[in-house]
Amino acid sequence: MAETLALLTALCYALAAVLQHREAVGERGLLALLKKPWWHVGLAINALGSGFQAIALHIGELSAVQPLLVTAIVFSLLTNALMRREWPGAAEWLGVAAVSLGLTVFLSATRPTPGTHVPTAAEWATAISATCASAAGCVLLARLRWPASFLGAAAGILFGLSAALIKATADLVAVQGAAALLSWIPVAMAAITLAAFYMLQRAFQGGDLVSSWPTLNALDPFCATLLGMYLYGERLQGGPQTVALALAAVAVTIWGLIRLAGSPLVEPKEVL
Repeated sequence: MAETLALLTALCYALAAVLQHREAVGERGLLALLKKPWWHVGLAINALGSGFQAIALHIGELSAVQPLLVTAIVFSLLTNALMRREWPGAAEWLGVAAVSLGLTVFLSATRPTPGTHVPTAAEWATAISATCASAAGCVLLARLRWPASFLGAAAGILFGLSAALIKATADLVAVQGAAALLSWIPVAMAAITLAAFYMLQRAFQGGDLVSSWPTLNALDPFCATLLGMYLYGERLQGGPQTVALALAAVAVTIWGLIRLAGSPLVEPKEVL
């Protein structure tokens, strides 16, 4: 069930990214995007995806749910193909196969197991400080070189942290109901999610998807998996051979992401 909801989340995020990226290219500043009607449609679809993600993270593990969100780029490819009435070529299908194979092998090899640890305030402080510092470092590097890539990396790191906070918020709401919204965790979740969303829009404005999407989609599940292990005690099973196989699967997935991000069917084109 969590896996199905994760794929629905990826579909929503893909549709939102297609609409928002094609509106963001060539624009400067968030105020310019607020005047774009299709950007608001993407925002609504993105919110729907966030709802699916919250449920998936409540019933599943960070290390199992977040990697599946990488499939968003596959859904983006297929969405653009339908909108343009263009059939993907061999190169695109090769990228789809690489992403699908990489994710399948990674999840099958590592077999993420649920964690039973309840994070303490000190552990949350450490996790939030470390991830925000890493994202800030990427923003500083974006000022020097490859802005879309480093801003995409910053967004990916923050979205990984946002996923951990979404899981914590969903768990709290399930126990405390609406009273849980008075906790600091939902406030932190909203702040981090907005920061990640802002970085994503900046990455879209900074260049093409081949520059931003691979770093975004690689660092989001990587950061979420580390946080799941640190905060919740989630574990990836297997020994050294499994680690080697998982790393190979990650490399294949990233290669597929780069192939797909460079496809004309993923790049924005005026069709609306």
